[in-house]
Amino acid sequence: MHALQKPIQVAILALALCALTMATASADAEKARLRNELGITYAKDGHLDDALRYFSLILAEHPENPAALNNSANVYFVQGETERARKLYERAIHTEPQEGGIHLNLGILLHAIGEEQASAARVRRGLELIGDPHQAYYLLGLSTQPPSSNSRAADASDLQAAEIEELLARAMAEIPAAAKAQQATQAGAEQGVQTAQATPAAAEKSASESQKVSTRPGGAKASKVDPDVVADRLFWMSVPKNP
Repeated sequence: MHALQKPIQVAILALALCALTMATASADAEKARLRNELGITYAKDGHLDDALRYFSLILAEHPENPAALNNSANVYFVQGETERARKLYERAIHTEPQEGGIHLNLGILLHAIGEEQASAARVRRGLELIGDPHQAYYLLGLSTQPPSSNSRAADASDLQAAEIEELLARAMAEIPAAAKAQQATQAGAEQGVQTAQATPAAAEKSASESQKVSTRPGGAKASKVDPDVVADRLFWMSVPKNP
């Protein structure tokens, strides 16, 4: 009887350690999921620095987490840091090559910086992976209803250039470069200074107009893209719940 006790105890200890490891991994994955969702929420509300903070917490523990990489890239893209965003999209694709939404995001970025040929190829790949242009439109917020089960599946050979161009044009229509918005803000500030030097009444009017810009719906700062655009025109990747 005593001869059997040690193997049994070892087996029980091994099972306990295995269960503890699985529980720890599960809790860790859930923590990453919640941080990611918080980051997305902050980004959609226009609090981009807060969003990055949560995505960075995930990446500090899981440097190749595809959702955190993609979502961080989205924020940098909106802030006008296109090269940094591009590198993060590429890392996300390397980690999760079958996620079509990341390919679409990178395609939109390439379109924004004028690399049209590479952009079309990347969007085509995204559409191939997603399997249906209607689903791609839905992922990018270009339609409000998910595609029905009977919507046509897109074969790679059926993806016409016109479809790719339409997807890009519609996705990009409301994503101005952050740099452009910043230039407009700076120009407005300079004009305000000139107006202030003209007359006190004109200065007061200029200040009023400036306040309207800085407190437009959504609470976005004038130097950043409207948070509704962030929410509706880029694919935000979620971390799935553990089964």
